[in-house]
Amino acid sequence: MVTTTKTPGEIYPNGSAVPKADIRTWMTEMQTGTNAELTDLRNGRLWHSSSTNLSAQTPPPGTNQIIVANNSGTFNWRRLGSAPNPVNPAIHAQTADAAWWYLSEDTPAIKARVSAVETDLPNGRVWRYARNDLTPVGATPPTGTQMIAVHKTTGSGQADWVRRSAPTSGGATDVLVQDATGQWWGRTFSTTSIESDLAAKADTSELRSGRVWQYANNSLTIDGAIPPTGTQCIDVTKSVGTESAKWVRASAPSDGVVTDTLRRDGTGNQWWRRASSSQVLRDDMYDGAVKRVVANNLRPSGITVPAGAKVLVITKGNAPGEAIWATIGRLPDLPETDEYAKDLDAKWWILRWSSEWVARDHPTFAQMQAALATVSGSGSGGGYTPPEPLPASATLLPRRVGGVTQLVGDAGIGAAARYTVGGDGAWHWLPSRVAIFMVLGQSNAAVSEMEGPPLYIPAKTPDFVLMSNDGVGELGGLRGHNGQVPTVPITGFVPAQIAGVQSSAEALASASNALDPRGAGMIYAGSHGRGGAGFTATDPNFAIWKVLPSGAPAPQRIRMIEWVTAVMTHAAVPPTEIVIAFTHGETNRRDPWATYTADGLGYMADIEADLAFTGLPVVWLVDIPGGTTAMSAFGSDWQVKYALRELMRQARLAGHKVVDVGPRYHLPMGTARGGTPDHIHTSYLSQVRLREMDAFAYRNHVAGLPWWCAFPKGERAAGLGNKVILAVESLTPIMIDRDMVPLDPHLGFSLSNDSATITGVEQTGDREITLSLSGTPNSSARLQYVYRRPNAGEVDTRYVTAAGSIREVWQGTGPITGLPVYRPMHSFEVPIA
Repeated sequence: MVTTTKTPGEIYPNGSAVPKADIRTWMTEMQTGTNAELTDLRNGRLWHSSSTNLSAQTPPPGTNQIIVANNSGTFNWRRLGSAPNPVNPAIHAQTADAAWWYLSEDTPAIKARVSAVETDLPNGRVWRYARNDLTPVGATPPTGTQMIAVHKTTGSGQADWVRRSAPTSGGATDVLVQDATGQWWGRTFSTTSIESDLAAKADTSELRSGRVWQYANNSLTIDGAIPPTGTQCIDVTKSVGTESAKWVRASAPSDGVVTDTLRRDGTGNQWWRRASSSQVLRDDMYDGAVKRVVANNLRPSGITVPAGAKVLVITKGNAPGEAIWATIGRLPDLPETDEYAKDLDAKWWILRWSSEWVARDHPTFAQMQAALATVSGSGSGGGYTPPEPLPASATLLPRRVGGVTQLVGDAGIGAAARYTVGGDGAWHWLPSRVAIFMVLGQSNAAVSEMEGPPLYIPAKTPDFVLMSNDGVGELGGLRGHNGQVPTVPITGFVPAQIAGVQSSAEALASASNALDPRGAGMIYAGSHGRGGAGFTATDPNFAIWKVLPSGAPAPQRIRMIEWVTAVMTHAAVPPTEIVIAFTHGETNRRDPWATYTADGLGYMADIEADLAFTGLPVVWLVDIPGGTTAMSAFGSDWQVKYALRELMRQARLAGHKVVDVGPRYHLPMGTARGGTPDHIHTSYLSQVRLREMDAFAYRNHVAGLPWWCAFPKGERAAGLGNKVILAVESLTPIMIDRDMVPLDPHLGFSLSNDSATITGVEQTGDREITLSLSGTPNSSARLQYVYRRPNAGEVDTRYVTAAGSIREVWQGTGPITGLPVYRPMHSFEVPIA
């Protein structure tokens, strides 16, 4: 605003003549003021220009922002305090005065982004469509659409559909339909389906069917309640307020006395026991039964805990983290561990849960997905491109493997392979991997001769599993040497064959091909177990490592080396890895665990030294024997179970690649030739299921994921009066599976002495089992799991002695048998402290 000494009204009063001096003064003042304002504007924080070439321009001093506007668009530049490092010519520029500027926005880029969005929404990967039946039937989606979101034309509702291949048989269903172009779509989400499920749940859930029943009573008792038939639990809430209590079914007390925690319902017949109460829980908190403290190391060490506290909740003071500890009786003179620790008053505590433990030992779902993606090539770290499957028109074409031309069908069990036409006109296979698979050990490794036919004939995937053409088998079948001197020399490798006896190595190879995220591979397979053979023996036929006393290599070991040499000599495609499934332990079942561990380490080292000439890495898949059936005197209290676990631990420390496949006590026994129930050998079906366990474990190894089975935390159990609490280490939570094996009354648990008997077993936490005893166990008592000899008169021919029912909640499906694959809890015998 320009302020002058006189206004125009004063210069021209009543239209009278005005002195020229006044006009001159007024005009001068206006011109001076206007120039000053123009200068302020041009020298201010914002400056306008039409030239995009900033290097040729000098903005007024003090300019902080330059707006360039021309036919190309509008460009907004902001001043930088110093030169950028590094300089990006696309967004950095200097004006003639050497000042640096940053391009903060421009209309051409905005238009490009908007255009991309406008193109992607209607014509891209996601397309919206309106139809009241929430299907894409009749729709004509834009080219490239991968997903259709269907909305109801009237009312509310949505369904999401994704592109699918045409069904191999049958037509359209509720969840698989075609659009107007003939493209098939599969439904992944539907509000109608969810509403239907919720309605069904409301009619059939445990709440409605009476297993859990809601009841209101201000005294928080079940007095007067008449629960529906089948009710197992009653949740009682106050009619006024928020108090609650939980009551569970109970047997009538011998004295028939009603108490605060044991009462009859309104029928007068059924008794109920109060399991918990919000008031009682608060009282416990007030009374010190649950104590919360802050300590940065999440341990009770150095903490003074109030008398009567039974649970200690420790929260980190310097970072997120929490741990829960419970009281246990006095331990022997043992050092503190990560799981067992003393407070300031020397009272012992056991770790029940820790956020640090979960984060350290249990990968998240996202971490597992990332690891699998890295292997399969779909993740940021993957360098492998999955092979393309053959088109339908290219099936049953000639292909050459190992110099033999065959017809090609599928690429394994649901896997994919890639083929190319060679100069000779034959289809040549480009495998995603080439490996040597061997099964070493005893008779359950070689696959013993059982009553009845093999599980399958011919071999499962002969086009992808190659075996030597020497024809030698301990009991028949084309399986390599099996410890015998070959009668026919190996001159090549041919597609796998099954004749009379199932091949353990072929089953492992086929299952691995089916599960391997890299696709089907070429595998040279051979079983080299020797029935009844320990690590060492004076009889050369019953040793897999050394012959005593000379220490010479056992014949079975020599044959295995000869077989691998033949593979390296005759392989059409050079192998890149050796995988050994080690199934052993029956012969050395009760050797001192230290002896077996030392022998096993020596055996592993020598076998890898024997194979060093190949230059290939070796991976060991180790399983644990279950024992014998109750009809045998051998039982299941075998030190070799602990020895094999210790062997794997020490082998890893020594640099061997070892995977803990897990125990095999849950696999049923077979029937020997002649119809006699076999007390030590599993059936054909069980031995193939064992190789499916191997294949899942190997898949995780390939993906960089952990695989091991549950075992007692701290290798001990906690005794609290007539209770024994077992805390478990496991990859996923554990569960009691009564269908895994025929129900043992104690689920596989036993005590090593007669001071008390087991009266009940229940799961009391994600990784915790509580056993009730008839009395307090004595000081030498040990808790056993699938670790005992048969009782007098006990006869069971189906499973090993005390086969257990504890496993992880994880479960897979065998790609060959279609039966469940488990991670059962390891067998053990631990002190009760």
